[in-house]
Amino acid sequence: MTGDFEIRPFDRTSSSDEDFRTLWAFTVELSREVLPGEPPMPAEDWIRIARTTNSLSDTLGWVVWDGGGRRILGATSLSIAN
Repeated sequence: MTGDFEIRPFDRTSSSDEDFRTLWAFTVELSREVLPGEPPMPAEDWIRIARTTNSLSDTLGWVVWDGGGRRILGATSLSIAN
């Protein structure tokens, strides 16, 4: 990979709607590679589900932004059981 990038935490309880839409677009892009015939979940439904928290685990997330902070290049999360 060439160019600049930045790894930042992604807090699903406080991230902006714009950041969530960018993450949704990234997941849609990946899904099209794995399941090319499947229609993507609507953004608002995906965001609502992604914002949901539960008392059984804590989830930490990180995203890799391009140098301009406009596009997500990678993402990961870790769930820790309580």
